[in-house]
Amino acid sequence: MKITIRFVCLFCAVSVGTAAALAAEKQTKKGPLTPDPQAPALTCEPSEFRSLVLLNHAPADRAQAALAWLKARATVCKSEQMRLVRSNLGQWLGAGLTPEIENAADDIWAAAERGKS
Repeated sequence: MKITIRFVCLFCAVSVGTAAALAAEKQTKKGPLTPDPQAPALTCEPSEFRSLVLLNHAPADRAQAALAWLKARATVCKSEQMRLVRSNLGQWLGAGLTPEIENAADDIWAAAERGKS
């Protein structure tokens, strides 16, 4: 009797773990989390960028989300905000960092510097 109960409990634990793993896998197959382009007021908060890219596990998804965020906020970022984002790209994006993202961040930072009289 004890062996049967232990087997049933073990089977239930494995089933629950498998179901949780499948649910997590299904959630990640939805694609990358990206900023909402229809957002009412765009702000350039480095903490928002950091959270967005860290919530995307796959490097390609991180890169896509980062580039979308940068392009959407190109005109609203201040120099100091972009300095912080640019300085941390390697740490926050890891393998998702591409030359295209670096160039976009550099261009936005340079434009913010020019606008800062």
